[in-house]
Amino acid sequence: MSLKYVALLVGLSVGKAASVGASGLTAELKKIEKKYRSEKTISAEFEQTQESALTHSKKTSYGKIWIKKPNQIRWETQRPDPNLLVSDGKTYWFYTPPFDPQDPQDQGEVLVRKASQVQSRLAYALLAGDLSSAPLESIKNEGQHRYVLVPKKGTAGTVEYAVLEVSPVGIIQRVILHHRDGNQADISLAHVRFGEPLKKELFTLGGNQKSMPKRKE
Repeated sequence: MSLKYVALLVGLSVGKAASVGASGLTAELKKIEKKYRSEKTISAEFEQTQESALTHSKKTSYGKIWIKKPNQIRWETQRPDPNLLVSDGKTYWFYTPPFDPQDPQDQGEVLVRKASQVQSRLAYALLAGDLSSAPLESIKNEGQHRYVLVPKKGTAGTVEYAVLEVSPVGIIQRVILHHRDGNQADISLAHVRFGEPLKKELFTLGGNQKSMPKRKE
């Protein structure tokens, strides 16, 4: 799994920038942030559709996401092509399982980066509901429960802007990342759960072998 693929997946950013701050949020977003900040863990199922501007093709994947505050995340794509992004807050691992589980020489692929090298403040802030910490230039209300967020220049990789949709009861249910090259990642969240106890092993690579994504034989 290349860093280019990961960047499309979660909108990775490099560098630091001032956040928009709570004063830049609408009343609805302030209420949502208050709810999310009161919870230490968040988990959900996701459906992600990646659209290529070059080939005009679409690819949809499904999996689960776990977040443990302040900075741990596990993004596990389960089908059709399993892979894993996981961070304990200090290190990021990007894992692709073996194509042939029966081949002892095929150990899959692992990329390791320090968190200081791979920062995902924008994507993490949107998924974790920590909106006032996002490195944003502006927030625009685009209809009921829908917002357009423009990141500060140089803070969100190739992401030009993001769209955030929330449910009437204050749950973040959709994040769309629009990239400068025309590519798009559309992430829908379902069965969002708060406050579940999550073991620290869930946020390291190999910490729990049973939970590692595998290809179907």
